[in-house]
Amino acid sequence: MPPPVDGGRSGKRPGQEVAPASEVQLQPPRSQAGADTKPPAADGRTARDYVQLAQAAIAQGRIHDALDLIERGQTRLLDRAVDLNKTFDPITDEPIAKLSAARQALVAKDRATALAALESVLAAMK
Repeated sequence: MPPPVDGGRSGKRPGQEVAPASEVQLQPPRSQAGADTKPPAADGRTARDYVQLAQAAIAQGRIHDALDLIERGQTRLLDRAVDLNKTFDPITDEPIAKLSAARQALVAKDRATALAALESVLAAMK
């Protein structure tokens, strides 16, 4: 590793940018964050939103977009806070299984089955 450009005083490497202290945002300690809080989606959408958007994409013939939206919906459902010793336990929720079925149906070019699976996901999420 090359030495710091300023003789080691700042710990900064060549080409490395350092944010000013006024721009650094601190995260609360985990103990204050709460055990059952979900991290917000980058765009603020819920799993239900993604499923509804996937339905619209299928209706418009945008299959690749629908596949992406289904995966995003699954990711939102899979976001969870659990004890460290349970992180490898699979989630066996009906909506997750139905989203997988919808994705498989779309890959097989079966729009009707995919739409039915997405409808059952929405029903199970109520």
